[in-house]
Order: sequence, then C-alpha cells, then structure tokens
Amino acid sequence: MRFIGDFHIHSSYSRATSRQLNPENLDLWGRIKGISVVGTGDFTHPGWVAELKEKLEPAEPGLFRLKNEYRLGGEEAGLVLSGAEGEAASCRFLLTAEISSIYKYDDRVRKVHNVIFAPDVPTVERIQEKIERLGGNIRSDGRPILGLDSRDLLELCLEANDRIFFVPAHIWTPWFSALGSKSGFDSIRACYRDLSDHISAVETGLSSDPPMNWSCSFLDEYTLISNSDAHSPEKLGREANLFDTGLSYDEIIEAMRGGGKAGFRGTIEFFPQEGKYHFDGHRKCGVSWDPLQTLHHGGRCPVCGRPVTVGVLNRVAQLADRKEPLNRPNRDPFYSLIPLKEVIAELEGLGPGSKKVGRRYVDCLNHLGSELDILLYKEIEEIRTLAGPDLAEAVERMRQRQVLALPGFDGEYGRIKIWNPGEKPPVEGDALSLFGKREAPSPPDTLGLIEFDLAAFQEEKKMTMEAADPETHNLPHAQAKSSSSSSLSEGLNLQQQAAADYCGGPSLIIAGPGTGKTRTLIEKVTRLIHGGVVPSSIVAVTFANKAAGEVADRLRSAGITVNSSLSEADGVRVFTFHSLGLAIVKPHLALLEREGDFLIIDDEEKMALLKSKSDLSIRERKNLIGYISRVKNGILPEPEVSSDDFAGFHLYQGLLQRHNCLDYDDLLYLPLRLFEAHPDIMDSVREGFRHIIVDEYQDINPVQYELLRILTKGAEFCAVGDPNQSIYGFRGGSPEFIRRFAVDFSAAKLFSLSRSYRCPDTVLKASSQLLGGGAPLLAGPRPGVKIAVRKTATAASEAEQIARDIEERSGGMGFFSLDSGVAGAGSDGEIALSDIAVLCRTSMQMPILEKAFTDHRIPFRTIRTDSLFSGEPYRTFLNWIRFLAYGERATLFSSDIERISRAATGAAEPPSTLRAALECFSDSNLLEEKVDIEEVENELTRYWAPGGDAKAFVEASHLASGSDRYDARFQAVSIMTIHAAKGLEFDLVFIPGCEDSIIPCTLVGEKSEDVEEERRLLYVAMTRARQELLLSYAAKRTIFGKTVVQKESPFLTAIEEALFDRREAAAHRKDTADDDQLSLFD
Repeated sequence: MRFIGDFHIHSSYSRATSRQLNPENLDLWGRIKGISVVGTGDFTHPGWVAELKEKLEPAEPGLFRLKNEYRLGGEEAGLVLSGAEGEAASCRFLLTAEISSIYKYDDRVRKVHNVIFAPDVPTVERIQEKIERLGGNIRSDGRPILGLDSRDLLELCLEANDRIFFVPAHIWTPWFSALGSKSGFDSIRACYRDLSDHISAVETGLSSDPPMNWSCSFLDEYTLISNSDAHSPEKLGREANLFDTGLSYDEIIEAMRGGGKAGFRGTIEFFPQEGKYHFDGHRKCGVSWDPLQTLHHGGRCPVCGRPVTVGVLNRVAQLADRKEPLNRPNRDPFYSLIPLKEVIAELEGLGPGSKKVGRRYVDCLNHLGSELDILLYKEIEEIRTLAGPDLAEAVERMRQRQVLALPGFDGEYGRIKIWNPGEKPPVEGDALSLFGKREAPSPPDTLGLIEFDLAAFQEEKKMTMEAADPETHNLPHAQAKSSSSSSLSEGLNLQQQAAADYCGGPSLIIAGPGTGKTRTLIEKVTRLIHGGVVPSSIVAVTFANKAAGEVADRLRSAGITVNSSLSEADGVRVFTFHSLGLAIVKPHLALLEREGDFLIIDDEEKMALLKSKSDLSIRERKNLIGYISRVKNGILPEPEVSSDDFAGFHLYQGLLQRHNCLDYDDLLYLPLRLFEAHPDIMDSVREGFRHIIVDEYQDINPVQYELLRILTKGAEFCAVGDPNQSIYGFRGGSPEFIRRFAVDFSAAKLFSLSRSYRCPDTVLKASSQLLGGGAPLLAGPRPGVKIAVRKTATAASEAEQIARDIEERSGGMGFFSLDSGVAGAGSDGEIALSDIAVLCRTSMQMPILEKAFTDHRIPFRTIRTDSLFSGEPYRTFLNWIRFLAYGERATLFSSDIERISRAATGAAEPPSTLRAALECFSDSNLLEEKVDIEEVENELTRYWAPGGDAKAFVEASHLASGSDRYDARFQAVSIMTIHAAKGLEFDLVFIPGCEDSIIPCTLVGEKSEDVEEERRLLYVAMTRARQELLLSYAAKRTIFGKTVVQKESPFLTAIEEALFDRREAAAHRKDTADDDQLSLFD
C-alpha cells in the first residue's frame, strides 16, 4: 500500500502553536493534504493524551483513527469541499512526541531535539512517569525541555518499551539539534554513544534536504526522513515521508529502519533555501553569505564584528567528506515541493492568506484531489485543463526544480520563486506563434543539488585552518571552552603544599571559598599514608553526607581504602558528625538502656510520641521539643532537677527509652554521656584516632566541640574552616570555636590559603568589603565582570527578569526564545543549566520563581532542607520497610500503621536487597500509582550499602539531609536556600530578595549577632559564583499575605559602587504565541 506519513507535529498544548491543533482538525487537514498517517505529537503531555483517549479509537495495530462523532467536513475549516477530499477515509494517528534536551557534555552546552515513536498508550504513560520521576516538567508544554543527556533519554525510552523508535530531530539546525553548529556534535554516534545502534533514522529538517546529507558518509547508515514539524494544521505535509508497506506501527517503523529495501519510498521536501537557517549571516546587519563567503571573511560580520550565525549549509559542508553527493549508496528518492497555496499566491500576486487564493485553493482540491497528489502525481495536462495553464506551468517548473531561490539566514525566512522577475504566468487565450504553438516560457535555471562549490570550500577550509588561529573563525567547535574556573593548576600551590605536608601537632587551615581545601585535605591524608601512618588511624569528619561522600570518592580515586565503621580494621575512616556518633554508641547500647533494634525517630514522630503520653497542646509539644534539642546540642544547659523544664525533659527521655528509640540529636548527645559514665570506653575509642581531620570547623556547635575536645586528646588534629562562612547559628554553630583554636591548642600551626580558584576578583573584592575591614582579600583567577544589581517593581517581575536572564545566558530554551528576542542569537559563551543557581534566603521566595521558570519552560529543581524521605514514594517505602524490620513499634506513631501492617502481612522477613524490597513494596499496593522501581532504586542506592540489610538502610535513611538530593547529573537550574548551597559552586549565581528584612532576614525578630551571621550568609551566597553574580531586589513584595514596600539591603552599602552594574529592570509583557506558524523548526 502506497501512502504518505507526517509524524513530527505538535498539538495545541505546545508553546507557539495554533489552538486548532486538535485531533479533529489534524484528521481534516490530513485528508485535505492527502496524508494517510499523522503523528499525534506531544504524547508527553498528560492533557493531550487524555484528549487523544477521548477522541481516537484503535485502528490497525499500533495506529488510531478519529471517532466518527468528531469528524469534520471542510466547512469547519472555512473550506467548501465537494469532491473526494470531503469524503476521504479518516487519517490514521501514530503516537509521537518531540523532547528537547539541554545538557552539558564534554564541557559544552548541548541542545538536542529528538522525536519518539511509541507503539501504544501504556508505553507513553511509562515514559511520562519516568520523566516526572526525574523532575521533568511535562505539564506546561507539549514539547518538554529536560536537563537530560540525549543518550540517557534514549535509554529511558527503551526501558519503557524496546519497541519505541527514536529519531534525532532536524539534525542540522544551529541551536537545537544533534549536529547543529551551536550546540551539537560532530556525529550521531558521538551524541548517543553506547546506544547509537538504536538510532537507524535521522530527520533532515527544513533547512536541509537529502543531497546535502548525502555529502556526509557518516550518515550513510541512517534512513533520511522528513516531517513538517507543523505548528498549525494547514502546515501538515510541507515535508513528509513516502511508504509502500502495510498499515501498522511495526511495518511503518521497520520501513524507516530499513530504508528503500523495507518499503520506504523517499521523502517530500521543502526547498531547503526557504529555511531560515540555510545560509550564514547576521539578520540585524543584513549580511547573508554562503559557506565560502563566510570562510573568506573569517566568520565575522563586517558590520558589527561579531561571529555570524553559521547556517545549516555551512555546517553540512564542514562535516562533509564527499565532493559529489550522488556517490552515496542506497539513495532514497526525494521530491522538492512548494505548498499549493504559496504557488497560487505567486500566480495571483497576493498573499497566501487572501480570500482569492483560498477560493482557488479549494477549487483545485475539488477538481483535482488532495494537495500532495496535485503537487506530486497529477498529469500536467489534467492540471492545465481543470485548474488553468498558469498552475500547470508552475507545477511543472517546481517538479523540474526550475525555481529562483533566495536563501534564508539567521532566522530570516528564505524565498522560493517560480517566475523570473518581470515574467508573467501564462493564461487562457495567450497569443499563438506563427506556427500555431504557444511561445515557450523561459523558466529559471534548474536549481542544483548543492548550490555552491563544495570541493572549493573543503580545500580552502583546510588551508585556512592550518594558517590561522581557529578562535578567529566562527567555525563550529573551533572555540574549545577554557578549562573550568574551579580547576587547580597542576599540583598544589605553596600554601596548600605547606598545609598538606605539616605533621608536627595540631594545625588550623583557614580556607576561604574556592581555595582548594578539599584537595589539600585529600593530599594531607595521602601524604600521611605514604609517610607510614596506618590508614585506619586517620579519621576525617565532615558535616554533610554529600561532603563525606566526596571525600571518600576522592580518597578511593587516589587508591586509598575507605570505611565508615569503628570495627573494621582497614581504610581511612570517613564520617559525618552524626554517623560518627552513631558508630560510637552502637556497640554500647545496653549501657544507654537501649537494645540493638533501636529506632531513630524524626520530628513528626517526636510530636506523636509526646501526644501519646501527655496532654500537652501542639504548641507546647513543639516548644518542648525545641528546648530539648537546644539542650542536647549544648546551646542551653541541662535543666535543674527541681525545674519545670526537667519534668518535660525527663518525660521525653523516658518515652524514648521505653520505646527503644533515639532522636537525631542523641547521636551527638549520647556519646558524651557515654564517655562521662565510662572513661574506659572513651579511652578505647580515642586510642584508635591518631590523626583527626575536621572540615568546616567554623560550623561546629557546643556538643560537637566537646566531642572533638575529647577525641583529639593525644591525637594530631587538623581543623579546616573559615570563620567568615559560619552560618549555622540556629543550631548552635559559632565562629568563636575556630577563633579560639589557638587558645585550645597553644602549639597549633596556622596555615592560610589565600588564592581562590573559583571566584573572579570582582566577587572576591565585593564579598570582602561586605564583611568589613577584618576580612582577608583573596586573590582570584581572573578580573571578572561587574556584579549586576537589578531593581524590579515586584517579586513577580524579579522572578520574570531572572528567568529572562537565564534564557539569554543559556542561549534560549527554544526557537521562540530567539524569535521573541528573549535570547540573543549571537550571544557567546552559553552557560549550562546545571551551572546556574538561584540562591534564596527563605523558602517563601521559591514558589514565584518556580512559576516563572515553568512559564519560560526552564528545567529546574528545587532543593530544600527536607530529605528525600519527606516525599512520596520514599516516605511510605521507609515506613513499610521499618515495619518489616522492626515490627509494629516501627510505625507506632504513624497514622498509616493499619494500612502498612495490612500491606506487610505475609512477608516473613525483610527482603535482603534493595531491588527485592522495591519489587515487594510495588506489589503491596500501598500507593495508588505504580512505583517505577528503576527510578526509585537509583535514588535509594546511596542509602542501601552493598551487602547491607533493611535495618542498616533504615539507619542510613535517618542520616539523610536535603543536600543529599543535589545531583549535578540532573541538568537543570537549581533553586535552593543559601544554606543548602554551602559547598557548591556555579558559573552563574542569582541572589534574589536583596532587601532589608530578607537579607538580613528580620521577619521573625532580630538580634545583633544574627545580623552578623546574615552578613556571612550573603558572603557565602556571593562566593558560590565562578563567573557571574546577579543581585536583585523588589520595590514591593507580598510577605505573610501583606504587600510591603521594600528597601535595598543595607549590606550592599558596604560594597563600593564601582563594582556594581546597576540597572532598573524593564517591565516585560508576558510572551504569548499566536496561532500562526512562528518558526520553520520550533
């Protein structure tokens, strides 16, 4: 069966598309165009899939058709169809979607679009679920943007169903394609790497056609397909595919996999010159060049001096290795067409949307059949008879490629003309010649397959590249990005080396932001071991799980064994403070009146525990829990026996003991109580700690300080920290502990790391001024640009400005960003989304930012202080596995106890592996939605150690924190609190809310010492920036439901104005898209 298929389209759920893109109109226009199978597009959007389920019904295997009650006649689209096209059989629909991936790979920002074909709705739903599990937003745009490597997206889809068909979309477009000049690769295999064998077809896009692709031999292994990428129903079929095969999903896919031998019969093509990125150039400067001209001009615009936008033809020429495209074997046919309305419009001298053109278009359909049948197959004489000699002449010229082409460039559409300037189309009654024949028209010359000298370009390019600095040319990939600003020079600098070498007693390393403290710490451990120190006598202590994991990973990379146990004899011991405390108390639980199967309870369970045995109100219970926490952390003294506080403290501690529980604070509180009561245990523990290294010493609180005072007696102690980064006063942390280090250890050696390998000089100078005269000025790796300070009218406009800045600096989220001017097409130095962070003082700032990012389709992840187990399905899984491991008391304080106990009935013992546990949990039906085992397993692997069991997993889960959830592999903009950003760094940092009452935060009261910590908090936020720092504040902000007039943060007055680039952000009209086709490729 011969038929036409157009698979890459969009729905009304996509941005910048027509509201008419619904199943009814797609079916109607498919019939008008003569297309038998149309892609649904946008199957990632739940709303669109729901509409498809409502309006479509199954047809042939893997295909769907419109239900009869939704079928339209031509009059609904403003057409009066009286002929066969009004009665044509319904189109078939095949499930497809386009996904945009923006990510960083091989130190370059990559932006690649892919089209996915799915065999059934369950596959679609699995793909949707997997994307959402990764944090992807599939509900705000039919074509979602993900911070996911194209290779990983392919893997995700294959995991959903190995029958999916995955096609790189419009592979040559400059900004958003696998081979694009701006953000693509030099081959398809480089993009998809180990999964490349699953790619068997590529979409050529509107700015290229098969002959251009034939010039690249590395594309010989792929079938070249074409689709319309339609953003309105009328644009269907402007590019499409020809088949001679059975009508089913599997047969269509097999034809595209196998090419001409499998029933694929070629493609319908735009003339590629009409594409708006065909030639090179600068639209604003009026410069349009073919690739040879670009090469002769060194790739730079003669008007503005900036690099020109390299078009598709140039990019093809750079990767071409054939001088003659026809040398490609197994070439499939192609047919270059001009849409029928555009042909008629040129004949009439009117626009395609005019009424006269529309009437003649309908008349042609009624007399001749479908549009593509007219353009491709109808006999010229039949067209002449039924539609006029001018249309017959126009179609004949088009089929012969006798057209004039004015190529598009840098977003400017090209133009294809059938008639020479001054030439008039023939009409009925034209005069005959002396011999009774009509005068032969003089058509344009036949357009060549590639309209410039490819061989000359290849030869000149070779000579030019050999003779010149590649960075002076705008040739793709010539500009290799400079090495990461956070990387250190080869080896340690002198200050780092001195600190790492020292081995003569206690030492303090003052390490400012980006000074390489972690590398110095690792090198110190390495040199101790090389000097003969037993690895197991070295203990490294950090605050966060993520920091401990980084230290452990770096030590392993250096060939050093690592463990986190006091019982194992081998390896350097790496702990967080709380995991160290847990390791100390576990062997001695009986002395603390606990048993081996103890539980660690969270804040919610503390409340339930007190509620079960007291008549305290919610407020009273919260106050008591807060008081007890401050006591256990050494912030407040132990209560007197006769006080009211003692009664509450005693009640709570008794309940913990009775239920064999600990709370999180006990992990530091109980080791001190144990050492006080049992000095022999203290001596035994201390004996194994001969070298102790503590990171982030400025953040320790009183109980941690006391624990270190005990453990470091007799040991060589090295503390690493920076008093200017002490930001945890709310939990008792104070810079005073690091400031009195020399008093506590009179023989201590002080080292200071004064060179930052992270922040530019402007940021270092400004942050130093922020803290006042006592702060050291670090030396930076480069001067840097001024710090942007933006004033906006409201918090909403602040969020909008940040979203626009991100689009501009990342090169835009799509073609709409470029067309609307949000992102500059000529911008240099694109920043990866994973290298961008928005740091908020409070979480109340986040929702309005999330909305703005969603509106702009910017992939983002919000990182708060709560751990992974605060959300589903992780919390329910944790409660379920606790029940299996510990019995009913594990959920004694849970509202889900009955449901969990029923679900656990029949499980004799906890599963022995995480995968087994997840499979069992998935079968328990505790959650309404099915659990994606692979995705959940990826998140939980860090807590279920190899060889571990359910109880060890439960213990590890209680040490989880919000910062654990930060994963640089998920490539999206990070919205996080400043506290959560500690220890991280980004190329581009935004700090919104630089207002009095937010920074410094005085919303819940103010103390003088708090203000100084707020100052240090801003210092920490500013020094996360590797390249650019943008501060902003709003003139008005809604706080606790009340609109408040805001003032700029007083902290900024400490910084000299010369370091700032102040601008008042312009008001922006929210971008809207009309119903017209806005872009050939978007």
